[in-house]
Amino acid sequence: MDTQIFGTWQNVLPSSACHKAIELADKVQNMRDSGTAIYPAQENLFAALRLTAPERVRCVILGQD
Repeated sequence: MDTQIFGTWQNVLPSSACHKAIELADKVQNMRDSGTAIYPAQENLFAALRLTAPERVRCVILGQD
């Protein structure tokens, strides 16, 4: 997976976070390839980062379902 998925966030996020996210996205793709239904679609992973510039963000809330 290409690091361009992060858009301008790549300049803000630590490289270790980018590498880990890419690693996780690759694992998700492998699961999809094996027939597991996973949403959102691969091209929409990290869409929030591509659609929102870091300078427009005041707070980031991380959570897990």
